[in-house]
Amino acid sequence: DALPISPHCTHTHYPSTAMAPSHCNLTHIPCKQPPTINHLFTYTCILLNCHSAPAHTHEIEDLIATHKPDFLFLTETWLQPQHTPIIPDLLPPNYLIHHRDRPNKKGGGVAVIYKDCYSIQPPTLSPYTSFESLTINCSPLPPQPHPRPPHLPAPQNQHLLPH
Repeated sequence: DALPISPHCTHTHYPSTAMAPSHCNLTHIPCKQPPTINHLFTYTCILLNCHSAPAHTHEIEDLIATHKPDFLFLTETWLQPQHTPIIPDLLPPNYLIHHRDRPNKKGGGVAVIYKDCYSIQPPTLSPYTSFESLTINCSPLPPQPHPRPPHLPAPQNQHLLPH
């Protein structure tokens, strides 16, 4: 039942009852200048629909420990105020979290778990009431100097050692 739309189009047109894209409606837009990529910062990100963070704390923590992402974005967290005590269970060492729960309703909620080497500005709450969202501003923290071992004094009684 599928018919070609035009002689130039190799895709087929499906009846209006079918749910299929019509790629012939798309137009290629060439780039005038290739985008420049800043290789200074590369982030590892994961997006997960966790379908209840409280029910999957160990899996989420294992996912972070295995892949060590800079950012883990969670949807359908289903977090509520009574879940505050389990939030540390989601976080391995050196990770922090920002989350937005669905108030007065079951389900929903979004969160971002991130390495503590980033400075995240407090999330901006969206004006939307039909869904939850987080907008974050992120920048890497300046590297912290590693403590050096204290300078060891010269050994005492060095003049007694054989030469």
